[in-house]
Amino acid sequence: MKADMRQTLASHNVRLRSARACRALLALCAWCAPAALQALPPDDLAFGEYLKLLRYWDTAARWLDSLERSRTLDTASQAEIAGLRIDILKAQGKEKEAFEALEEYKKRFPNNPRASMGTLEVIGVALSKATKLLEQAIVQPKEKAAESVAAAEKLFNEEVLPPLDALIADFLAKYDELRKQLKAEDPQLQDASRVLQHAELARVNIYLLYAQKLPRDHERRAALLEKGADLAAKFVNDRYEFPVMQFRAQLQLGIYAYELGRYAKAEECLDIMYNAEPPLQRPFAKLIVDAFKSYRVQAILFGARSAIARGAYARALQVIERYYFKSKNDEFSLARAEDQPDLRVVATLVRLEYGIALCGTGQAARGLAEIHAVIDKPNQVASLVTDGRKALGRIASLGFVRLSGRDYYQAALGLKSELKWDAALYTFQTALMRLDPRDEAERNEFAPLCLNEIGEIYYLKGQFIESALAYEEACRHFAATEHEILAKVSQNLLAAVSKAIQLRDDGLTHAGLAKLKDAAAKYSEMLGGDIALIQSLMVEGRLLLDQGQFKEAREKFLQVPRVYKGTKIKFYWQAQAGAQECVCREWDQAESEDRKKLEPDVLKAIEELKDIVPKAIADKDAVGAGKAAFFRGQTLYQLRRFDEAAETLAVFTTSLADEKVYRTIGLAVLCLAEVRRGDCDAAARHFEEIRREAPDFPVVANLAAELADGFEEAGNAARCAEFALLQARHPAAASDMEQPALLGQLVRRLIDGSKGAEAREYLEKLRATGKEGDPTLDRQLLYLEAKSLAQENKLDEAIAKFQFYINKFRPRNDYYEDPYVYRELGDAHLARRPPGKTAPSMDDMQAASDAYNAACYMMQERSRRDPTLEKKFWRWMLDFWTLGMRIADIAKARNRYLDLQVFMQEFRDSDMGGLKDEFLKLEAHAKSKQPAAGAKTAPKKTGTAKKSGATTGAGKGKDAKKE
Repeated sequence: MKADMRQTLASHNVRLRSARACRALLALCAWCAPAALQALPPDDLAFGEYLKLLRYWDTAARWLDSLERSRTLDTASQAEIAGLRIDILKAQGKEKEAFEALEEYKKRFPNNPRASMGTLEVIGVALSKATKLLEQAIVQPKEKAAESVAAAEKLFNEEVLPPLDALIADFLAKYDELRKQLKAEDPQLQDASRVLQHAELARVNIYLLYAQKLPRDHERRAALLEKGADLAAKFVNDRYEFPVMQFRAQLQLGIYAYELGRYAKAEECLDIMYNAEPPLQRPFAKLIVDAFKSYRVQAILFGARSAIARGAYARALQVIERYYFKSKNDEFSLARAEDQPDLRVVATLVRLEYGIALCGTGQAARGLAEIHAVIDKPNQVASLVTDGRKALGRIASLGFVRLSGRDYYQAALGLKSELKWDAALYTFQTALMRLDPRDEAERNEFAPLCLNEIGEIYYLKGQFIESALAYEEACRHFAATEHEILAKVSQNLLAAVSKAIQLRDDGLTHAGLAKLKDAAAKYSEMLGGDIALIQSLMVEGRLLLDQGQFKEAREKFLQVPRVYKGTKIKFYWQAQAGAQECVCREWDQAESEDRKKLEPDVLKAIEELKDIVPKAIADKDAVGAGKAAFFRGQTLYQLRRFDEAAETLAVFTTSLADEKVYRTIGLAVLCLAEVRRGDCDAAARHFEEIRREAPDFPVVANLAAELADGFEEAGNAARCAEFALLQARHPAAASDMEQPALLGQLVRRLIDGSKGAEAREYLEKLRATGKEGDPTLDRQLLYLEAKSLAQENKLDEAIAKFQFYINKFRPRNDYYEDPYVYRELGDAHLARRPPGKTAPSMDDMQAASDAYNAACYMMQERSRRDPTLEKKFWRWMLDFWTLGMRIADIAKARNRYLDLQVFMQEFRDSDMGGLKDEFLKLEAHAKSKQPAAGAKTAPKKTGTAKKSGATTGAGKGKDAKKE
């Protein structure tokens, strides 16, 4: 056997030397050959794209120049560089130069798809201008709004539709001509078809985008929607060569039906999209997976909205629960859609529809909790807070749920944001009536806000007397509360009365108006004095901040002086912290390409906030100090500077232990930072503080989930299970516990943490929650049943069950469970003991090695796609090699010692997931077992693991057994 092994190694070395010789010969031929056209390496182009995203325009241009100078590029690579130059010009806002570059591009590369589609880029610029005009019209005065709409119509009719139709007609003519000359399978004909269909699908989308922006009562809106719907239907029925585009058109068809108020038709169109998969062979490209996840979540959103619009709340609930919360645990899973930047907005809107559907089916408490989870989320994007308020506004308008006064106030803000003045007025008035008369603090906080909003709406409607009366009521009843809004209200009262007097012939002599004018003067002096006016800067700053107008808000906060006319302004530090909050939130909410540009500002803001904390504490402004500490800590956390974040936020456990506004969310981010820095025990202590003080706070469930992840990462299965169970039983996690993927994770953690009874409880829930015949569910259940048997030490049954999974499904690493089945099959073999023995048999050890081998290969594949799994891969590899050395020592299998040394040579420069020292100990052991001559044997080229399941350096177990 040893001779055979030496012959194998010698053969391998000959092949290796031959391969090197071939490479050297090829290199020599290339050096001697004339200069050839070269393709641009993908990494070079990617770097240029990266520079563009960072907005390093000049550097990007110089980089592209260097690429062109350094080699003779083929036509495709030249086109790539020229296209990137156009993108850079467009990103800089140099539309004229970009257009000129595009025209030049068409001349140089007439056969490139971008040359054919170039006119679409020009059309897209005109469409963007038109839709921006329509967006501006929403908030403009009536006459100005009409001008904006007319300008948008002119742009659309002259610069969008005619060139779009002409472009498609041209593509169609070229396609028809080629069809006469070429066979159906000819690549040139297929390319022409793809370009034509891409343009047709763009037209479908253009009609929808523009029609959605038109005022709902505009005379052309319905006609444009009808036209677009016809085009979408024609595309779905006639264009089937490219299924991804066909599915996109089907989605558009459903959205058109929704916009036209044909809700049953919309549901019918969208139903096939809820769990649509590409009719292609796995594995799917990431681009395809991302596209279909986007299609699914949009279809679920508009399908649920259509059901709710026709009063079918139970149907909406069914659609969202079945296809969103309980989506299959595969590459198209939507379980974490709200955490994915490209899906976050639409996924959050789905959750809001879910809240409305719950309310519609009599589950008001759960429904409102879902909506508040969006509105109350710390640092939520302003537009999503507004969407949450709109959802409350819809519930309030339908009238089937009786809200609290606070919720009616939020609902009215949502209605106001949609310019539904009358509905908003009614809802603000309802909010006033629903405020708890026994809760003086609530009335003092919300009643002035409601009356101010009522006054503003009446003012906007031109009803100035009604506006003045609302403002006067706020001043008269709540002057003693020192509510910060009253300074603004008193000024608005004076403005409303002045306007009412101007518009009446008898304004100056009207007794009622004279009385209101006197009251306005009194309250203006009482509440709108110098200090109150300064306080109004805080109100205006917060309003601007909530609307996402960060620079304007910052200016307001910075106008607040430290001392005014000898009086110290008590909210000065809050204003200073607010100014830096604007910088942090603008950076946080920016798109990735703008974040880098804003980073110097946010780093400066972090230092400013650091100075504010001790000064505010010294001035006894706990709220100002809390605000500064919270936003500094949170931003440091987002920058992944976890140690500094934890150090900053620790102030909430000492000097600011009694602060009421920011302490809870400050402790929450402190917990997260401590988990990330690996101090889960400290995080758990602070978690208990939050849980004790605010047990129903939704963030408690999120923190429990993070702690479960942290303790699992640290290898503490018992505590991981403890926090996983806390999350599962928290009211805010009710919808999460309807998702099979998350239920499966919970059961796995409970089993690992020896919580057998709870694991069985949730395993039954998983069985009941999943869809019958779902292959994903079948895998989950089989894996978890085997795992449970292993935990109960029923090892023979567990091994049989794991093996049954492998025999039934032939795992190919497509499903979450696949590598874990192999890993835990190996664990079960190692835990099994022959009667009367204290160690596993050699057969079990060899079976465990083979199982670990397959598990490591799969985890290695996954870690390449998801770097967060790299540490797990290396831990598994360490277990694999530790077992390998154990087998080698017992079976005298020297080839395993050699395999390990080759493996270590291959990964000499890796830190091995922080386990390098452990691997080096194993290598030292292997070397100590090898004869000196063995070390001179040329190493075997290991490469990457093969699909057969053999991980680098493994796969010699059977030979070892025979030796």
